[in-house]
Amino acid sequence: MRALRAVMLSALFAAACGKSEPETTTPPPAIPLVTWVTDLANQTADDAIPDTVEDKNIEDTDDPAAFDAFVH
Repeated sequence: MRALRAVMLSALFAAACGKSEPETTTPPPAIPLVTWVTDLANQTADDAIPDTVEDKNIEDTDDPAAFDAFVH
């Protein structure tokens, strides 16, 4: 019984020592999908750095004609 009490107290202490407030991070401003794709298509230099989505907040579109400018 003592071991169980020690484990429970340890768990309670560990939980109490955690962060008291959740971490709040502001996401980057939303970039419309068509704008982002247009910028990607216009980066045609051989030394252009590849783009990623990890650091972006891409706003999708439901407009079926949004990419008509890219279709020839």
